[in-house]
Amino acid sequence: MVTDLNVDAKITDEMITKARSRLGEETAITEAWHTEATRDTIRRWAEAIGDNNPLWVDPKYAAGTGHGTIIGPPTFLFSCNQGPAHRGRGAGGFRGFPGIHRFWAHEEWDWRLPIRRGDEIHGFTKEAEIIEHTSRLARRSFENITEQRFLNQNGELIANHRMGFVNTERSTAAAIGRYKDFKQHSYTREDIQKINDDIDMEELRGATPRY
Repeated sequence: MVTDLNVDAKITDEMITKARSRLGEETAITEAWHTEATRDTIRRWAEAIGDNNPLWVDPKYAAGTGHGTIIGPPTFLFSCNQGPAHRGRGAGGFRGFPGIHRFWAHEEWDWRLPIRRGDEIHGFTKEAEIIEHTSRLARRSFENITEQRFLNQNGELIANHRMGFVNTERSTAAAIGRYKDFKQHSYTREDIQKINDDIDMEELRGATPRY
């Protein structure tokens, strides 16, 4: 009988002990997608998320605000907390339960300072908590809470980031079959048109950016 560790792995006391041993261990985030908030990195991020607020992309407009310069959207920090695997990125902290299914559950941000044009951003991450739950999906599950902090070149705190991930056994969840009666929905042309109509009705906020 062949055992697939990606499917059949079980949460063991050894795994839990090893995971708890990493609590509080803070390490640097390395090789992130972005380490500096330049005019171009800010603009490209804003374009990628479809946010054309002139405060992000129009230097002349931004110069007339209280900031005096363009700033990055708060979500810009999502591009500073990880990077491509081929560059040997490192996020430190938690390494997970080997073979155990892990999924994102929730997160929260606490922003302290704006991301100003020219800021150099560096971050740190640590495992803050591991919480055991009784799960309807997979009986026993563990939630790991990861905390990150981001600072600028002056050592000033820009934001704190807190994320929760849930670890469950795939084989146990499959055996329980909570979603076995799930039926895939098929969208009609009318359904799709209604979605497109709703998008077209979205109100544009802020001035039109001038590049």
